[in-house]
Amino acid sequence: MKLELKDLHIKAQEIIETIKQCKKLVRYIKKVLNFLNLDYFKILIYNGEVINNNGLNKDIQANGGVALQQSTVVRWLSLIDLLESLVKSYKQTKRILFSRRQQEKINKIDEYVLKQLICLLKPFKHVLQLVQQGDYPSLYMVLPCTLTLRKALSSFDELMKHQMSKTVDNKDENTENIDVEEAELLAESEGLRILRIHLLELFDLMFILDLRHYTATLLHPRYRQLKGCSNAERDEVYSYIREEMKRIIYESKHENIVSPERKKT
Repeated sequence: MKLELKDLHIKAQEIIETIKQCKKLVRYIKKVLNFLNLDYFKILIYNGEVINNNGLNKDIQANGGVALQQSTVVRWLSLIDLLESLVKSYKQTKRILFSRRQQEKINKIDEYVLKQLICLLKPFKHVLQLVQQGDYPSLYMVLPCTLTLRKALSSFDELMKHQMSKTVDNKDENTENIDVEEAELLAESEGLRILRIHLLELFDLMFILDLRHYTATLLHPRYRQLKGCSNAERDEVYSYIREEMKRIIYESKHENIVSPERKKT
């Protein structure tokens, strides 16, 4: 059964509406740039690219903002990059809109909700960045990435642990919006809880792993310990590999046997 927006709890609908309002704001910024050439609005991203002329990143920093980073063309990453850019320059953008009597463009966008959305999407961004590294086959990454997402989405505490671990490890420094102290003050809203649970349920339905995924991970030297897997799962993978090796050796031997030529009659 397909879940529609109207079927969601009203609190979850409000969060989805926040995303829509963010996209509308960025579209408005783009429109203003095209027709009015307002320099101050050249600080936001639109459709996955940074609009930045005349060194305005320096002006943003001078006004207490953070220099915006270029986003990617991947849909998931573009969405979170858009939200992160708005959070980083939220106060500056709000001030500019107020000065031009366009405050209604941002009044429906709650900065706190944006930060919670970023926390919810950050594990997906981390996983996508891992999978996209290098030009090598990434089948071995399916299992660890799946386990990472399931754990992060299992509870709000795990979601915050993932957020803070990436901040402390400094592995995602270009997109940090919530420091450790601020993250500890966040509490899961009802809307975010509903979306997190729906995401987890949808994820479990869409990603069903088999022994090939476990095997690919085991055969990679960095992930061969199969962290996060049970002993029963490990034993099953070992048994599968042994059987596959026997089959490969058997087939290889029989391929090398030359059949005798038939005598001509």
